[in-house]
Amino acid sequence: MIKRSLAIIASALVMTGCSYDMVSSSGGDPAKRAVESGSITETTTTTTTTAETTTPQTTTSAVTTAAAVYSSADEVVLVPAGGEVYSFDYGDKTFQAEYTENSWKIIDSYLIDNEQDMGYICDALTALHPIPTADGSGVRDRESLVYEWQQHNEAYKMLPPDSKWIASVKDVDLNPEDEGKDMWQMALDRLSER
Repeated sequence: MIKRSLAIIASALVMTGCSYDMVSSSGGDPAKRAVESGSITETTTTTTTTAETTTPQTTTSAVTTAAAVYSSADEVVLVPAGGEVYSFDYGDKTFQAEYTENSWKIIDSYLIDNEQDMGYICDALTALHPIPTADGSGVRDRESLVYEWQQHNEAYKMLPPDSKWIASVKDVDLNPEDEGKDMWQMALDRLSER
């Protein structure tokens, strides 16, 4: 009964378009988190037993992230596209970032998953318009912005392509309100707004 309730809650939260914390999803196992984050290759060994022989079979599945495109924030060239909209090239695609009061929205941010590059993009954007902390006492640092972006990306990966919530996670909006929140916290916030 408890597992069913948790599954229902998890499904509702995923449908809100927020991401999840890898610690929560993997039970806190550092090795499992490393595999899920793409920093190592997972090797699984299974044993097949028949009446005559026992044969170990090894299956290797590589989990990787995209290679970095930038080596510094200076390489992120923000081109004004009218008003507070800027474009920047990343690989072979041009992205847009829109600034509204205390918030940057990066269109199609789910396509960028390299943590280093996310940091450089956040650095370039906040050099133009910093994002205040949730309590208004300062400005959000690179790590907190990248974490929020990663949470959106994880949610995007979890949702089926035809989900009505996919549009709410494909673009990250870096704002004070979501500072330090994981997927579940952001999802609960959005559910309580409805």
